Amino acid sequence: MEILDRNNSKTPAALGYFMPAEWEKHEATWLSWPHNTETWPAQLARVEETYTRMVEALSQGEKVNILVDDGRAEESARQKLAQSRADMTRVVFFRIPTVDVWMRDYGPLFLAPRERGAKTPVFVRWGFNAWVNAPGRAPGASARRRASNPGKPP
Repeated sequence: MEILDRNNSKTPAALGYFMPAEWEKHEATWLSWPHNTETWPAQLARVEETYTRMVEALSQGEKVNILVDDGRAEESARQKLAQSRADMTRVVFFRIPTVDVWMRDYGPLFLAPRERGAKTPVFVRWGFNAWVNAPGRAPGASARRRASNPGKPP
């Protein structure tokens, strides 16, 4: 998959790409399993329950890629999902440490060609700076690196 770099002299739009709406056809939904007790000090169990229901619903019709921090987090998420009605044949885990669940801040960003069939989708490498480089908050690039080759096992 081609990667558009943020240092490219042309914008993705100028290159013929656009950001598809969430309801448009796509290969998978990417999520990051909740784990940060700073974000969810008293609500983590409830948030995990909400994520379980989300994956349960999504997996009925599409693949769900989930980032987890490590093997322990994967096993915990896997158990919760297996006890639900999630279609585990459509759930794929990637062991990639994250700061938080907000994938929009660090996760893969895929763009589609404006003219269908003319080009393949691309992955955008961009820099998130809304945290203004706050210590301990800026997410690493590991999720973006993994997304550039999603077929490779973690």
